[in-house]
Amino acid sequence: MNEIVIREVADTDRREWYLMRAQVWPDTTDARHTLEMEGYLDMAREGNDYRVFVADAGDGKLVGLVEFSIGVAENADAEIKFGKIEGLHVANDCAAAAEVLKQLILTAEDWTREQECREIWSDTKSDNNAPALNAFLDEGYSIHARITRMMKTF
Repeated sequence: MNEIVIREVADTDRREWYLMRAQVWPDTTDARHTLEMEGYLDMAREGNDYRVFVADAGDGKLVGLVEFSIGVAENADAEIKFGKIEGLHVANDCAAAAEVLKQLILTAEDWTREQECREIWSDTKSDNNAPALNAFLDEGYSIHARITRMMKTF
């Protein structure tokens, strides 16, 4: 097995990146994925507050993904700059899934600290797969709140 390398996503990763995004956000349209990916690649050339890192197993095979951003929350006294893991995924057939999840989370944390954030958050569905949820808990995250999304379809 090749060594897995965590690196920033590249233009040449589009196909594999898209396939992983479709796993993370299955209800998002192809057009929306494409638009967001193009936007990210354009902004990445200029620097921005959104990052995408992948776990590269070599030979063009990506086995993991983390997308994260910087946000600002306001409280009574001040604004708080925080990191937010937007998406986290590891391939089902990745033999080192737990370690890859850990490395992706740590990559997001490191970059967030470099941006002078003091917190990092992630939202997840309550039915999220156990490996990702366990990876967060193993890295010291705590469940802050359970959120119920209300929706009405017309």
